[in-house]
Amino acid sequence: MKIVILIPLGSQTGGPEAQHQLSHELIEQGHDAYVWYVVPSDIDGIKNLYTNGQLTSQTTLDIGERIFDIEEYKKYKVNRLTNINLSEEICFIIPEVYIEFVKYFHSAKHVVWWLSVDNAFGYLANGQVNLNHLRKSNCYHGYQSQYANNFLSAINLQQKFPLSDYTPFSNTDNFINDNVRNAISINAGNKVIFDVEGISKKLKELCNCEIRLLKNMTREQIYQSLESSRIYIDLAHFPGKDRMPREALLRNCCVLVANAGAGYGPDFGLPDEFHIDVNEIKTLPELAAKIFKSYDFYSKLCLEAANLVKRERLVFSREVSAMMSLIERV
Repeated sequence: MKIVILIPLGSQTGGPEAQHQLSHELIEQGHDAYVWYVVPSDIDGIKNLYTNGQLTSQTTLDIGERIFDIEEYKKYKVNRLTNINLSEEICFIIPEVYIEFVKYFHSAKHVVWWLSVDNAFGYLANGQVNLNHLRKSNCYHGYQSQYANNFLSAINLQQKFPLSDYTPFSNTDNFINDNVRNAISINAGNKVIFDVEGISKKLKELCNCEIRLLKNMTREQIYQSLESSRIYIDLAHFPGKDRMPREALLRNCCVLVANAGAGYGPDFGLPDEFHIDVNEIKTLPELAAKIFKSYDFYSKLCLEAANLVKRERLVFSREVSAMMSLIERV
């Protein structure tokens, strides 16, 4: 069986990195795996072929040469496709943002990988995809988070299995000594709707420390900030198990997350004390100040969550092996 992973060309987010991780793991396990770097014209072209009745099991799609030239992803093994012969036995692995592809390639096997659940709402709400396409026996569903698993159960997609990702980490990584930590890092990305500036001002008053707003920074700049912070605060909406809280846990931060999406529940492995109700954001500065002043105590409470992150690579390898056993069985 040929495995074809769809990846949006040029996108540098957690999803595409997870897809590159999957390509690497499949190749390492000896499977015939390829990546299809998708561009918008591909989607339009496929739609036209489908509408005109020209998309059949005998169709060959000409993809052409495409280079995904992002330095951080060059460590992952990939086999690039230049064309796809639909007469071959193929399993497409499709991120939720390309969910409509399931109806176009109805004769092939599919794994819909629910990396960021919320991103699929638009496609499902406007009728682009009939849910029964997703319930067919040749369509499987991989959930990256428990949040995604719950969502799949809610819409009665039962042919599912865990397919997470992992946070790159080496046991040789040397992070800064905890004794010099005297900062708080806060996710200040565009998708955070709360008053980060106001929270920062209050935190500075209570903790008398440097407050760092993480926005428009390189990966290395973010890492440097986390490595000298006692606390990382993330008030995003968590459409999946986002990487930033896990990066912070690896770097010995106490992590506070909003009770939203994958932030609500077991996905990050954090104790209840580190979850913030989105309707009680006003209590956040006092809670963060308490943790900041007793960092040695609270950091120990985050150790179990950090150890979960360190085991992700092994867990992911097992999940990929189990997935292939399932889809090759039929």
